[in-house]
Amino acid sequence: SEQGTHVEKRQLSLPDEDDFADELLEWFSTQIRTSSEQTSEKRYSISLDASLSKQRRKMWHNFSAQHQLQSISQGSGDDRHLVVSLPYDVAAPRVSARARALWKLAQEAGGRHWELSQNEVQQHMDEGTLPPELSQLALERDQAEELSKLMKNGNSPAALVLLSQQPDLIWVRAPGSDYPLVTACQQCLYEVVEFIVLEAPSAKQQRSRRYESLEACIRRHRNAATRIRLQSALQL
Repeated sequence: SEQGTHVEKRQLSLPDEDDFADELLEWFSTQIRTSSEQTSEKRYSISLDASLSKQRRKMWHNFSAQHQLQSISQGSGDDRHLVVSLPYDVAAPRVSARARALWKLAQEAGGRHWELSQNEVQQHMDEGTLPPELSQLALERDQAEELSKLMKNGNSPAALVLLSQQPDLIWVRAPGSDYPLVTACQQCLYEVVEFIVLEAPSAKQQRSRRYESLEACIRRHRNAATRIRLQSALQL
């Protein structure tokens, strides 16, 4: 230009929106992290069109998190749109392990909050403004962790009490753990296996984190008597 300003241009191929989003945010992240012009008063951002679907906003949120960028949904209704920028501390966003786990649960559960980014979940937690649906997911996560710990410690009576009080936990996996029925088979908790099968017969279709069927999990036990008793408890 006349002022001698250097403008860097980059040709982006657009085979589809997913590739475009990833490539654009990779470039954007590199440029703003090395720019000497960005300050606390002057910040660069990408503002996306409000016409993006929830699924597409989720995709941009995910790519932003991968490139350690801050992504915030602003506005409401037809004006709701996504703004991507460098976090204000010019570092990776501070997202706790609990917030990441809750975000993952929201992704799996779907519903009206699945488009929230990890940063937004953390912000809700910091401000004590978790929506009721997310609060319920957080409670279920805590209970699932407690149940998993009880079963891994072989405490069948306490596990049965918790499952009888909260039967929906049959369908909840604690972070880094398997479904309760899978864990019960792995730990040879026959009474827990019988309870879950009677309470929710379709739980027998659940698979382990290795995507193994319950039958495959049972075959891992070397003791033939153990395998037979588990098959009986599962009504196989």
